[in-house]
Amino acid sequence: MHPIPLRPFAAPAAGLIALFASAASAQSGTFTVGASGTHPTIQAAIEACPATGCTIELTEDSYLLTRELWIEGKKNLSIVRSEALKAKGVRPRLYTVTDLTKLAGTAAHPTDPQRPAGWRLWPNTCATTEGGSKNTTNPYSVTGYLHNGLVVVKASSDVVLDGLYLDGTNPTTFVNKGIWDCKFDFVFGSVGLNVYQSLRVTLRGSEVRNFFSALYINGRNIGGQYAVPNPNDLAPTEPWGTKPGTSGDHLVENNAFTNNYWVVYDEAEWDLASTFRFNKALDNRNTDYASMTTTADGDNMAGGFLYAKDVVHNPHRIHNNTIWGSPLILAWGFWRAGTQHLFYNNIVGGFDRFAKDALLTDMVQDFRQRLSNHGLWLDNNLFETGTTASYMVQNQAYGQIDDPSACAADAQKTPCYLTWDTPVPLTVGIANMWLWNGWQVQSGAPYTGLYKGIEYASSSSQNIQIYPGGGYIAKAGTLDISAARNRWVKSLPFVSLEPGTDGFLVPDWNSTMVKTAVTGQARPHSGATTSLDIGAATVSGTIPRIHGLKSQRLPIRRPYGCWDLPIQTDPEATSTRLTAISAWAVPFSDAASTTPLARIIAPLPDSSVSDGTVLHVCAGSSLPTDTDIRFQLETSAILKDGTPVAQEPAFYQLSGEAKITVPVDRRAALRSFAPILNRTSLGLELTGLDAGPVRVVLSTLDGRVVRTLDVSPIAGSVTISRRGIPTGTLVLQVRQGSANWQTLTSAL
Repeated sequence: MHPIPLRPFAAPAAGLIALFASAASAQSGTFTVGASGTHPTIQAAIEACPATGCTIELTEDSYLLTRELWIEGKKNLSIVRSEALKAKGVRPRLYTVTDLTKLAGTAAHPTDPQRPAGWRLWPNTCATTEGGSKNTTNPYSVTGYLHNGLVVVKASSDVVLDGLYLDGTNPTTFVNKGIWDCKFDFVFGSVGLNVYQSLRVTLRGSEVRNFFSALYINGRNIGGQYAVPNPNDLAPTEPWGTKPGTSGDHLVENNAFTNNYWVVYDEAEWDLASTFRFNKALDNRNTDYASMTTTADGDNMAGGFLYAKDVVHNPHRIHNNTIWGSPLILAWGFWRAGTQHLFYNNIVGGFDRFAKDALLTDMVQDFRQRLSNHGLWLDNNLFETGTTASYMVQNQAYGQIDDPSACAADAQKTPCYLTWDTPVPLTVGIANMWLWNGWQVQSGAPYTGLYKGIEYASSSSQNIQIYPGGGYIAKAGTLDISAARNRWVKSLPFVSLEPGTDGFLVPDWNSTMVKTAVTGQARPHSGATTSLDIGAATVSGTIPRIHGLKSQRLPIRRPYGCWDLPIQTDPEATSTRLTAISAWAVPFSDAASTTPLARIIAPLPDSSVSDGTVLHVCAGSSLPTDTDIRFQLETSAILKDGTPVAQEPAFYQLSGEAKITVPVDRRAALRSFAPILNRTSLGLELTGLDAGPVRVVLSTLDGRVVRTLDVSPIAGSVTISRRGIPTGTLVLQVRQGSANWQTLTSAL
């Protein structure tokens, strides 16, 4: 696909805004829409919302819209259902019988002369005339479709939609042929919520169904944190990172998405990443796919959870979702989409639901499935392979046991091999290795066999069923991800697969399979006080509060391969400890590879951090050209009520770093902001420290602490004795006051 040329956009004021700020606190007043409401229509209430913000409360069961809801240039605006509707469990339905793509203007400006009827279908030619992709006289000629949606949020911040039901009635699409360079086609369609160049939009507790895409997100900020404008863009080129934090950082949580082609169509994300969590997604796929494969772009539109286009570096956080009956989970159309998203604690499956559709079944393993290359940040997910998959079964006639009495009865020494009374059928493989070619499952699982009517434990190097009906994933391509505890199961039972019912996409908690593979199996970094359940539903029935450091803060570049990472702790935490830090140099490209080209720093030993701390980190070797530098911090905390929690990972990332060479002796470079490290006959000497207490920790690369010193330096110097220090590369961490510095050092 060719790049989409877009026009510049006047972004909100630059600067990062605190993650934990409450939009509602800045609102002034509540408007109501319905019988005896303060405003006759939702759009009228939106227009009346003051600059300080407002809450628009919906009191009716349904609202037939004559055109889209248009929210532009607003702050701290919330659209919610009334408490009475909430008590009845009713989400007000917003829908229309009008083809929104063919309307002139917008709901806020219906007579805009630059937006004639059908402008949302633009570009519809490759011509230089109005509406053509080469037209430069009308600012909407090449961006019209970007404004499509039942609800459009444009150039706004802190907008909340809570407890609504957006109904597209039936997914609709359109195809414009030969648009880009007069030869590349374009496919788009109806959208539920359009989030366009806005900051911190929240969709929560809502239902969105029957659209081409439930959400369309476009965070195109040419000075964004991950902005790399392509040369064919009509916008002026601006260096990345010059205006960070002015778009993105959206929260999509606890929603139900059903019968859309896509849950999220994500395009031109050049700034802050978003979070998608605790969402239930069922049957989001293109039921008309066979008729669309005649065009190149239509062939990309099999449907699924997230479709990325020009989202190369922006790392979304996708966790605790249940994604069922979608062929593509993280998808692309061969144009600028990376494999950088954090994908953890999700349940993925339901491929049997379209087993009779050969085209959609084939797309599960197609190259458009980016999840197949996503092993680097793939943790603690559960994948259902399905009952229609082909499993390889082998009858095991004998097995090795360690029972002395049984071995002696058969005149053998322990351990011994016994021939089972009846051969035991073992699952030894799944067709094509796995759902995605190149993925491998873990083998060598234990099993039981009968010998003279007695059950004995044994194991087989080929058995892949670690537990009945499932096991673990060992590799994603060539990457060993066995430590990430991703599971597979043949079939996972749910209470209900009917939207709107009480048990919709809730695992059957009484099932042995669910108890083994779902209950309490999520990674602790979910932020829950106890082990969390995988997927969107929890056995407790409540969604936990997620805790963590403020993520996506910009690292501060220092000379010679060093960075400062500014720490902002969770406001509910009284103390925070850093448990691990990892860093990678990731290829700066839209290629499929996620293999890091250089591991920068090792995990740190446990250490406390406080709000305002600057964590200083340095590369251990030269970094390649054209890479993203990515840091990931994992922490634990004590909350104000005394509860200990493990927090979700915080990530820091810079795009487009030039090659960084780390000199053998970088003392001169570090002198102004870090201790000076010298090797002496006695051991290691640190100089350049301030007066006052200092903690020095020396540990191995696997995190084992080998020396801890709590001292007050004499003349700004501390010596670490070499006695008892192992050989090999070590991690040296120095903490003095709020300053926290670390580096790697070779053996003493």
